[in-house]
Amino acid sequence: MDTNGNIFYECSPGNFIHCFCSTGKHLIIAESPIDTPSDIQLHYVSEATPEKSTIISDNVLIAKYKDVAPRTPIIKNIFIAGSKSIYLVINLTDGVQVIPFIAKQNDLGNKNDTIENLKWFIPNVHDSVQSLDIMTETEENIDFIVGTTLGHIYCIRYEISIQSFILLKSFKKWENITQDSINCVRSHGNEVVIASFDNFLYSIIDKKCESHHIDVDISKRLDNVKEHTLVYVDFLKIKKYSTSYMRYYLVNISNYGCVIYHRTIREQWETLQLLPRDLNQGEEEFTPLIDCVIVKGSNKDELMLLCGSEHGKLYIWTYNYRIKELTSTKIHRVSKAGLVHNIILTNDSKITCLTNDETSINILYL
Repeated sequence: MDTNGNIFYECSPGNFIHCFCSTGKHLIIAESPIDTPSDIQLHYVSEATPEKSTIISDNVLIAKYKDVAPRTPIIKNIFIAGSKSIYLVINLTDGVQVIPFIAKQNDLGNKNDTIENLKWFIPNVHDSVQSLDIMTETEENIDFIVGTTLGHIYCIRYEISIQSFILLKSFKKWENITQDSINCVRSHGNEVVIASFDNFLYSIIDKKCESHHIDVDISKRLDNVKEHTLVYVDFLKIKKYSTSYMRYYLVNISNYGCVIYHRTIREQWETLQLLPRDLNQGEEEFTPLIDCVIVKGSNKDELMLLCGSEHGKLYIWTYNYRIKELTSTKIHRVSKAGLVHNIILTNDSKITCLTNDETSINILYL
């Protein structure tokens, strides 16, 4: 087991980190006091000088969450979007906020003081945004999709010129796609995959919806004493012919590990590989925060697969999809870790993740 992975950033004493995103050389970090989670500040940190941070915004619209329990993560995701101008798209649980932002040398913060920070609110006040992903972005629009606790999905367009949100009708027929909570939603353009609490994957491809349950062979290998829930999914499209793609899905199952699925060009699903985590006896997983990542590997026909854990370990696998064989497994024990999540892979060589009870960000170089 490798022990690489050094702490790159630590928040102020008494604070915790909700989440972060990366531009490649800089991080944008949502941080607040443990006792008052709604007092959120967005910090801009350069990897070259992590000891210095610039506050780019303290105007996060969280009125609904003024009185919450200590260490409650209000911001679940931050995305960087926009082609001409740069915007931050923030998952605030009761809605999604868009903050105009620019990142130039000695010029950080809202790109125009006259442009307001705008927020789309979820229609049902008893519902909450569980997951968010960017679908498409142009000079005129930013389209994003959200999945909710009550099992709804919404496709939203932010129109930059008029600073307003529009609910798109293209996904309306799948608005009630599942009767259970949506744990994760991921998108590549207009193609979407959803991980639901009912242990189904729902995949929207070419305006058609497919569902796929966790394979029965997997359930037989799981420890029936512990609860096993589909908590996260990521997927990758690889061009097969000029107009067709192979699709590979990596799912994370609590108290087990990950599974690789393949959807063939004939629309058939197959289980390729089981990837159990190294759980010791007595260790149990409870949080839905553990994410996973699937990307094209550096070698031909290889996939790189990443997953965090609740016990200080970061898992890295490589899988050859041509010969259908797992070619390597690495387990990194992350410094002062505990919960390891919010995994970001940059340039196929640098992994950044949130650790140490949400107080530190670690960097691991492959």
